[in-house]
Amino acid sequence: MNLVKLAPAIPLAMSAIAHAQSALSEQQLNLRFSNNLTVGTSLSLTGPVLSNRSSRYDVNLGYNRQSWGLRGSVRRTGEEFAPEDTWFGVSRLMPRNSQDVSVSGYLSVSPQLRLLGGATRGQSLPGDSFDFTNWSTQLEYRFSRNAMGILGFDNLDIEGVGGSLLRRQWATLGFGMDMGQGSMFKLLVQYGEVGNGGPLGSMPANRGHVISGQISVKF
Repeated sequence: MNLVKLAPAIPLAMSAIAHAQSALSEQQLNLRFSNNLTVGTSLSLTGPVLSNRSSRYDVNLGYNRQSWGLRGSVRRTGEEFAPEDTWFGVSRLMPRNSQDVSVSGYLSVSPQLRLLGGATRGQSLPGDSFDFTNWSTQLEYRFSRNAMGILGFDNLDIEGVGGSLLRRQWATLGFGMDMGQGSMFKLLVQYGEVGNGGPLGSMPANRGHVISGQISVKF
Protein backbone atom coordinates (compact mmCIF):
# COMPACT_ATOMS: atom_id res chain seq x y z
CA MET A 1 0.00 0.00 0.00
CA ASN A 2 1.43 3.34 -1.03
CA LEU A 3 0.66 6.60 0.74
CA VAL A 4 1.40 9.81 -1.13
CA LYS A 5 1.57 12.67 1.37
CA LEU A 6 2.62 15.50 -0.86
CA ALA A 7 2.92 15.90 -4.62
CA PRO A 8 4.46 19.23 -5.69
CA ALA A 9 2.54 20.98 -8.43
CA ILE A 10 5.64 22.51 -10.07
CA PRO A 11 6.93 19.29 -11.75
CA LEU A 12 3.46 18.59 -13.16
CA ALA A 13 3.22 22.12 -14.53
CA MET A 14 6.68 21.85 -16.09
CA SER A 15 5.67 18.56 -17.71
CA ALA A 16 2.54 20.15 -19.18
CA ILE A 17 4.60 23.03 -20.59
CA ALA A 18 7.12 20.67 -22.15
CA HIS A 19 4.30 18.65 -23.74
CA ALA A 20 2.70 21.80 -25.15
CA GLN A 21 5.99 22.88 -26.69
CA SER A 22 6.39 19.51 -28.44
CA ALA A 23 3.26 20.10 -30.55
CA LEU A 24 4.36 21.55 -33.88
CA SER A 25 0.93 22.63 -35.09
CA GLU A 26 -2.53 23.25 -33.69
CA GLN A 27 -5.50 24.62 -35.62
CA GLN A 28 -8.83 25.62 -34.12
CA LEU A 29 -12.08 26.82 -35.67
CA ASN A 30 -14.99 28.03 -33.52
CA LEU A 31 -18.30 29.15 -35.01
CA ARG A 32 -20.94 31.04 -33.02
CA PHE A 33 -24.43 30.84 -34.53
CA SER A 34 -26.08 32.87 -31.77
CA ASN A 35 -25.26 34.21 -28.34
CA ASN A 36 -25.77 30.69 -26.98
CA LEU A 37 -24.94 28.10 -29.66
CA THR A 38 -21.35 27.31 -30.67
CA VAL A 39 -19.65 24.68 -32.84
CA GLY A 40 -15.93 24.06 -32.56
CA THR A 41 -13.24 21.90 -34.13
CA SER A 42 -9.55 21.48 -33.38
CA LEU A 43 -6.71 19.55 -35.01
CA SER A 44 -3.25 19.09 -33.49
CA LEU A 45 -0.12 17.45 -34.90
CA THR A 46 3.19 16.56 -33.29
CA GLY A 47 4.97 16.04 -36.60
CA PRO A 48 4.91 17.08 -40.25
CA VAL A 49 2.95 13.99 -41.34
CA LEU A 50 -0.72 13.35 -40.48
CA SER A 51 -1.03 9.94 -38.82
CA ASN A 52 -3.13 8.21 -36.17
CA ARG A 53 -0.19 8.22 -33.78
CA SER A 54 0.75 11.89 -34.04
CA SER A 55 -2.63 13.61 -34.45
CA ARG A 56 -5.59 14.63 -32.33
CA TYR A 57 -8.94 16.08 -33.34
CA ASP A 58 -12.00 17.26 -31.45
CA VAL A 59 -15.44 18.23 -32.78
CA ASN A 60 -17.79 19.81 -30.23
CA LEU A 61 -21.19 21.44 -29.95
CA GLY A 62 -22.13 23.69 -27.03
CA TYR A 63 -25.16 25.59 -25.81
CA ASN A 64 -24.71 28.07 -22.96
CA ARG A 65 -27.03 30.29 -20.99
CA GLN A 66 -26.38 32.35 -17.90
CA SER A 67 -27.66 29.70 -15.49
CA TRP A 68 -26.91 26.46 -17.35
CA GLY A 69 -25.01 25.00 -20.27
CA LEU A 70 -24.30 21.75 -22.14
CA ARG A 71 -21.43 20.62 -24.36
CA GLY A 72 -20.93 17.42 -26.34
CA SER A 73 -17.81 16.35 -28.20
CA VAL A 74 -16.30 13.57 -30.30
CA ARG A 75 -12.56 13.19 -29.92
CA ARG A 76 -9.77 11.10 -31.41
CA THR A 77 -6.47 11.11 -29.50
CA GLY A 78 -3.23 9.74 -30.91
CA GLU A 79 -0.68 8.00 -28.74
CA GLU A 80 1.67 10.96 -28.62
CA PHE A 81 -1.10 13.16 -27.14
CA ALA A 82 -2.40 10.69 -24.56
CA PRO A 83 -1.98 12.21 -21.07
CA GLU A 84 0.39 10.61 -18.62
CA ASP A 85 -1.24 9.24 -15.50
CA THR A 86 -0.02 10.82 -12.27
CA TRP A 87 -1.85 8.59 -9.77
CA PHE A 88 0.10 5.64 -8.42
CA GLY A 89 1.97 4.90 -11.65
CA VAL A 90 -0.80 3.12 -13.55
CA SER A 91 -0.05 4.77 -16.91
CA ARG A 92 0.80 1.39 -18.45
CA LEU A 93 -2.91 0.50 -18.23
CA MET A 94 -4.25 3.79 -19.61
CA PRO A 95 -5.49 3.78 -23.21
CA ARG A 96 -2.73 5.33 -25.32
CA ASN A 97 -4.54 5.52 -28.66
CA SER A 98 -8.25 6.17 -28.27
CA GLN A 99 -11.50 7.70 -29.42
CA ASP A 100 -14.36 8.83 -27.19
CA VAL A 101 -17.66 10.67 -26.91
CA SER A 102 -18.30 13.01 -23.99
CA VAL A 103 -20.95 15.31 -22.57
CA SER A 104 -20.54 17.95 -19.87
CA GLY A 105 -22.57 20.73 -18.35
CA TYR A 106 -23.15 23.16 -15.53
CA LEU A 107 -26.15 24.40 -13.55
CA SER A 108 -26.26 27.48 -11.33
CA VAL A 109 -28.60 26.44 -8.51
CA SER A 110 -28.30 29.87 -6.86
CA PRO A 111 -25.97 32.88 -7.15
CA GLN A 112 -23.65 31.14 -4.68
CA LEU A 113 -23.96 27.47 -5.67
CA ARG A 114 -23.01 25.88 -9.00
CA LEU A 115 -23.03 22.21 -10.04
CA LEU A 116 -20.72 20.90 -12.78
CA GLY A 117 -20.49 17.43 -14.24
CA GLY A 118 -19.42 15.34 -17.19
CA ALA A 119 -19.19 11.82 -18.58
CA THR A 120 -16.97 10.19 -21.21
CA ARG A 121 -17.26 6.83 -22.94
CA GLY A 122 -14.56 5.59 -25.26
CA GLN A 123 -12.30 2.82 -26.45
CA SER A 124 -8.69 2.33 -27.29
CA LEU A 125 -7.76 1.48 -30.86
CA PRO A 126 -7.96 -1.22 -32.05
CA GLY A 127 -11.36 -1.38 -30.38
CA ASP A 128 -11.01 -4.82 -28.77
CA SER A 129 -8.31 -3.74 -26.31
CA PHE A 130 -9.82 -1.38 -23.72
CA ASP A 131 -13.14 0.31 -23.10
CA PHE A 132 -13.16 3.16 -20.61
CA THR A 133 -15.82 5.19 -18.82
CA ASN A 134 -15.18 8.35 -16.83
CA TRP A 135 -17.68 10.51 -14.96
CA SER A 136 -17.19 13.37 -12.57
CA THR A 137 -19.19 15.90 -10.59
CA GLN A 138 -18.20 19.05 -8.72
CA LEU A 139 -19.91 21.56 -6.44
CA GLU A 140 -18.68 25.14 -6.20
CA TYR A 141 -19.93 27.41 -3.43
CA ARG A 142 -19.01 31.10 -3.34
CA PHE A 143 -18.44 32.45 0.14
CA SER A 144 -17.84 35.91 -1.26
CA ARG A 145 -17.19 37.65 -4.57
CA ASN A 146 -13.57 36.38 -4.66
CA ALA A 147 -13.56 33.15 -2.62
CA MET A 148 -15.19 29.76 -3.17
CA GLY A 149 -15.16 26.22 -1.85
CA ILE A 150 -14.84 23.14 -4.08
CA LEU A 151 -16.12 19.60 -3.50
CA GLY A 152 -15.75 17.00 -6.24
CA PHE A 153 -15.74 13.29 -7.06
CA ASP A 154 -14.32 11.46 -10.07
CA ASN A 155 -14.61 7.84 -11.22
CA LEU A 156 -12.68 6.11 -14.01
CA ASP A 157 -13.26 2.50 -15.13
CA ILE A 158 -10.99 0.82 -17.68
CA GLU A 159 -12.41 -2.48 -18.90
CA GLY A 160 -10.44 -5.14 -20.68
CA VAL A 161 -11.60 -8.27 -22.43
CA GLY A 162 -13.30 -10.51 -19.87
CA GLY A 163 -14.20 -7.92 -17.24
CA SER A 164 -13.17 -4.82 -15.35
CA LEU A 165 -9.43 -4.26 -15.36
CA LEU A 166 -9.02 -1.08 -13.36
CA ARG A 167 -11.13 1.30 -11.29
CA ARG A 168 -9.79 4.62 -10.07
CA GLN A 169 -11.75 6.96 -7.80
CA TRP A 170 -10.83 10.16 -6.06
CA ALA A 171 -12.50 12.93 -4.07
CA THR A 172 -11.43 16.56 -4.07
CA LEU A 173 -11.81 19.24 -1.41
CA GLY A 174 -10.49 22.67 -2.26
CA PHE A 175 -10.51 26.41 -1.86
CA GLY A 176 -10.27 28.96 -4.68
CA MET A 177 -9.44 32.65 -4.59
CA ASP A 178 -9.86 35.12 -7.47
CA MET A 179 -6.75 37.28 -7.69
CA GLY A 180 -7.97 39.69 -10.39
CA GLN A 181 -6.86 40.14 -14.01
CA GLY A 182 -8.38 36.77 -14.95
CA SER A 183 -6.23 34.79 -12.51
CA MET A 184 -7.19 32.35 -9.77
CA PHE A 185 -5.36 30.41 -7.07
CA LYS A 186 -6.63 27.01 -5.89
CA LEU A 187 -5.51 24.87 -2.96
CA LEU A 188 -6.67 21.26 -3.40
CA VAL A 189 -6.64 18.14 -1.24
CA GLN A 190 -7.38 14.93 -3.14
CA TYR A 191 -7.88 11.43 -1.77
CA GLY A 192 -7.81 8.57 -4.24
CA GLU A 193 -7.95 4.81 -4.57
CA VAL A 194 -6.93 2.55 -7.44
CA GLY A 195 -8.07 -1.05 -7.50
CA ASN A 196 -7.82 -3.95 -9.93
CA GLY A 197 -11.17 -5.68 -10.22
CA GLY A 198 -10.36 -7.80 -13.24
CA PRO A 199 -8.94 -11.26 -13.84
CA LEU A 200 -5.35 -10.08 -14.21
CA GLY A 201 -4.88 -9.60 -10.48
CA SER A 202 -1.47 -8.04 -11.04
CA MET A 203 -2.07 -4.70 -9.39
CA PRO A 204 -2.91 -4.43 -5.66
CA ALA A 205 -5.15 -1.65 -4.38
CA ASN A 206 -3.38 1.64 -3.72
CA ARG A 207 -4.65 4.53 -1.64
CA GLY A 208 -3.21 7.94 -1.04
CA HIS A 209 -3.74 11.65 -0.94
CA VAL A 210 -2.27 14.63 -2.72
CA ILE A 211 -2.04 18.27 -1.65
CA SER A 212 -1.45 20.71 -4.49
CA GLY A 213 -1.70 24.35 -5.43
CA GLN A 214 -2.78 25.69 -8.84
CA ILE A 215 -2.55 29.12 -10.43
CA SER A 216 -4.57 29.72 -13.60
CA VAL A 217 -4.46 32.81 -15.80
CA LYS A 218 -6.88 33.66 -18.63
CA PHE A 219 -5.56 35.79 -21.49
